[in-house]
Amino acid sequence: MKNQTTDKTADPVLTNKGQSQPTSIPGENKPNYWKISTLIFATLFLIITGLYLVNLQQEKQVASQAVNQQISIQKNLLPTETPIENKANIFANLPSDLLVKENSISLTPNSGYLIVNSILSNDKTKIAYSEISDCIGQENDPNYRTSGQCDWKYRIYVKDLTSNTTKTLYGYPEDKLSWTDFFVKKVQAGGCPLVYLPIGWSKNDAKVILESVNPTSCGAGGGTTKYLFASVNSNGGSIEGISNSQAKFYDSLLKVIFTGESQKSPAICGPTSQRNNSKLVFFNTETRNNIKVIEEANTDYGLGEVSSDGKQFTYFVRPVTEKDGCAEIDYSTQGEKKVIDLP
Repeated sequence: MKNQTTDKTADPVLTNKGQSQPTSIPGENKPNYWKISTLIFATLFLIITGLYLVNLQQEKQVASQAVNQQISIQKNLLPTETPIENKANIFANLPSDLLVKENSISLTPNSGYLIVNSILSNDKTKIAYSEISDCIGQENDPNYRTSGQCDWKYRIYVKDLTSNTTKTLYGYPEDKLSWTDFFVKKVQAGGCPLVYLPIGWSKNDAKVILESVNPTSCGAGGGTTKYLFASVNSNGGSIEGISNSQAKFYDSLLKVIFTGESQKSPAICGPTSQRNNSKLVFFNTETRNNIKVIEEANTDYGLGEVSSDGKQFTYFVRPVTEKDGCAEIDYSTQGEKKVIDLP
């Protein structure tokens, strides 16, 4: 009797149609999309965290450079800082013409605040005013004297005298933060906030004109935010830059003259900035359009004054030469004096 052998190879499984199905292989799984998405988000988180840590290391250096740059711009605009001991209030380091108050309108500051200034609109239906945290009582505190430590808060408001309603135009710290605020820090000087102070209304009351200042007696008493002069819509909105250098307003703050940068002249190189003053700009603060631009190659412009009748403007022109990619200017002279009819 013959021995029967058993074939150990498994027969393929037959379907009811007689077709074979492939044998499944253990461990062959579908892609794990949850793990993949987790890895992607974890990588993004590590990148963002790394950028944030790098920014923290550079924050002091960036803030210091920005402050030094803007203090140098503003050195001719603000008076010399007086000793804290001789100050009657925390606004003593501001030019007196910025501390105007409209006495015909009674305003009540919020609790814990002091009103800095107030300006009536040209049509006399609105008033813009600013207030800051009341820290006068801390002036004799050693910590205040050295670093101006105070919970500084600052707001600019517009009050509609017809409806008796008040709207916030600007505040420090900002009321709302975007994600960029965690990476781009606000500029401070000596531990003090640098804020915009209202200086007037544009001719048709469309804009409130702002100047950037240090409104407290802490810090160096000078410096600016992003712009030296700016504006904000009288109904609210974002801060709109006008100029980050000196400026001359005329025609009831409807128009302004300032120097701008030009590609036709080399930059004035410095430790914190590379820019030039090689463009003279005449600008409408309400339409935000250039009225006129004077721009000559290899030229440095300096601002003079608007004539008393508001019809002419004096400015100065100095030649610029280039050396090693940087501008060379003879600062020992104002340059050639020129007069132009105002547009």
